[in-house]
Parts: sequence; C-alpha cells; structure tokens
Amino acid sequence: MQLHEIMSPFNRAALRVARLSAGFAVFGFGGAVARAQGTDERPDVIIAMPAVTEAVTNLAKEVDVNFPVLETSKKVSAALRAGLRSGRYNLTSAKGLAAMLTDDLRKLSGDPHFRVDYFVVPRKFPPDVAGTDPVSEADRTLTFKQQNFGFARVERLAGNIGYLKLDRFAMPSVAGETAAAAMQFVVGTDALIIDLRDNGGGYGAMVTLLASYFFANPVHLSERTGRAPADTEQSWTGAVVPGRRYLDKPVYILSGPRTFSAAEAFAYDLQAQKRAAIVGETTRGGANTVARMLLSPRFAAMVPNARVRNAVTGSNWEGGLKPDVVTSAALSLPTAYLAALQAIAPNHRDDPLTAEIEKGIVSLKAELAAAPPGQ
Repeated sequence: MQLHEIMSPFNRAALRVARLSAGFAVFGFGGAVARAQGTDERPDVIIAMPAVTEAVTNLAKEVDVNFPVLETSKKVSAALRAGLRSGRYNLTSAKGLAAMLTDDLRKLSGDPHFRVDYFVVPRKFPPDVAGTDPVSEADRTLTFKQQNFGFARVERLAGNIGYLKLDRFAMPSVAGETAAAAMQFVVGTDALIIDLRDNGGGYGAMVTLLASYFFANPVHLSERTGRAPADTEQSWTGAVVPGRRYLDKPVYILSGPRTFSAAEAFAYDLQAQKRAAIVGETTRGGANTVARMLLSPRFAAMVPNARVRNAVTGSNWEGGLKPDVVTSAALSLPTAYLAALQAIAPNHRDDPLTAEIEKGIVSLKAELAAAPPGQ
C-alpha cells in the first residue's frame, strides 16, 4: 500500500516531519527494529524539565493535527497537556518519559501504533534537509540489511509446498531485489505458505509490491483517508513485477498475536480478495497508518495519521484480523501445510509427487492429533 503521511502546515513549518516513505511503520527510531522486540539495551539519558516540556508540548500539537479521529485527538492532546501541568511527566529519565508517554498514548487512544522514543545522541533540530532524518534512515537501512530485509527463510517443503518466513516489510528501495528473489524461488511450487507470525509491520510500499505477485491484473486493494476527506490515496497492485507472478495456486498466511500493522494489511488484503486463507490466531490489530515526528532534539514519536478502508470489505482490521482457520500460532504451520497438501493432492495422481504428498498428509495428521490440548 503506497501510503504517505499527511503533512500538515504544523509538520512542515514547525517540526519538519521526518517522513516515512509509507505508512504502517511500527519499528521505532534508529536501530529500533530490535528494540521494538524487547531488546532495548541503550543507556538512559538524564533530562531537564525544559526538555520534557518541549517534547510533551510538541507531541500534543502533533496529535491534535494528525490523529485521524478528531474527537480522540482532542481527548489525547488535552490529557497530555493536563499531565504536563500536573507534574505527571516531571521525570529526569528520557527512557522513562518515552515509556510513560507511549503507555499513556496507547491507553487514551486505543491505538497500539503510538510510540515515543528518545535519542541517546541528540538529533540536529530541525533536520538539515527538510522532511528527512538522514541519521536514523541510515541506521534503519543497516538494521534491515543485517536482518536480510525481513526475509528470514525461503524453502521448498516436501510435496512441493513453498514456505516464506517474512519478519519485516522493508522499503522496496532497499529490499526489492530480495523480495523478487524470494518470490522466484517459490514460483515453481504448487502452494505457498507465508509465515507472518513474527512480523511486526514495516512499509506499505512492500505490502503493495508483494501483493502484486498474486494477481494477474491491477487490483484495488484499499484506500487511506486522513483528517480531511480530500486527503485520500488509493492502493493498487502493480501492473508489472520483477519475475513471474504466483497465480492460480493456493496461498496460506500464518498469523499470531505478534502479527501487526503492515503484516496485517497484507494478510487482510489477500483475504478480502479471496486470494489467501489466514491460518492461526487473531492478530494484534493496528490499521491506522503512521508518520514519524521529530518532537525535539531528544525525542521523536510515531503518530497515527490516517485510517485505512479495504476496497472489498469497506472496513479494516482494527482490533485484530480474524483468521479463516482458527488455531494456535504454534500449530498454524502444520495446519496450513496439511491444508496445502490436501488441496494439491487431486492434481498429483500417479506422478512423482504422489507418494511425497501422501506421506506428508499422514505425518501431519498424526502430528496435529498428538498435539497437547490447548496448544
């Protein structure tokens, strides 16, 4: 989904929003992909009250201007200002303030996309180049590269079933070649399983790119609308993709409670178009797109700025995407694998794959039958 944040006059003139090239970004700042997974080992920073006042004041302004639901934006921004006046945010710890603000924002709004983070080394403010944050972009690109742009595993399972474990949706500008290579690796398989159980989101442009492999012609996936109805952008699959498309073959997407944001968008869009079946647990639920805002030299925030509406359902996955086949995240892979083998079995009577498929079906049925109750 090629979703771009809405840049208000306040964003442009006052804070020079550090733009994400697309919505659904849920990783944090600098090297925060790992931090979002609970591995933040950065040192804390001692801050003075003027730094607190600057960050909270600008955060309230950004919520006021950008949050897509007007009533909620007013409630949240008012609560932030009241907290500043009451002394709630009189902290000397940058890490503690970021955590408190994140928790308050999520509880007040009900939107898990909100996130406040701090910089150990202060950023130049405003950035030297309008609308960018070169240091954090370089850090983010390096982190994605070290994680192979989110493509954790690509393989052929017995029975000629493709398996793609995708843990992030990186920006196509750096991950496009890897995405194309992964799709070409599985193009000859008879069915495909895409594992998004550990995928916390990323860039909407990668959602669009990958979704394009599963449709022969351009398909209207969704649209996103900002505070003003005129601020609307549509998302369509591409007319051209690198390599061959994956058409007319079963696709299964694995989901779990860690599946979030762009990962949910991808799964929901393919589910709505009846192009994939979702197997697993209800997802975390975060459908609003976000923009990254610099609040001060020490703090930045992810602020939701638009709502998504699917072209088929007229709705979205806010509150959690519902699987087609409900099972535990732990059993979603064998469940989808069995379904895939059973789906392709009628196409392989007395050919080299017959025995492999039949053996796999027997083995997976036994594995699922032996699973402990509640797993």
